[in-house]
Amino acid sequence: MKNKEQIFKEAKEIYFAIRQIIELNKLNTIKTDYCQSWWLNTRNFNLKSGLKTSQINQRAKLLVKQGYLIVDRSMTSTSTGTCYKLTKKELK
Repeated sequence: MKNKEQIFKEAKEIYFAIRQIIELNKLNTIKTDYCQSWWLNTRNFNLKSGLKTSQINQRAKLLVKQGYLIVDRSMTSTSTGTCYKLTKKELK
């Protein structure tokens, strides 16, 4: 069982990965301000923690509860996964 400190460390890694994806998307032709949950899988993004998709979603939900992310329900579906957006509250 992981302790709270380890879980928060993993959540922080997810936050910065989502932030990086959003920043890259704004520079590309895509020009989006969100991150679909499936973009964070190990084939698309190299996470040091090596979390599985279900664990990534758990950490992202923690960030939503803490106010660092919001879920965009209009862009969320079973086929595309959960759509996350950054809030004004920054994690440092």
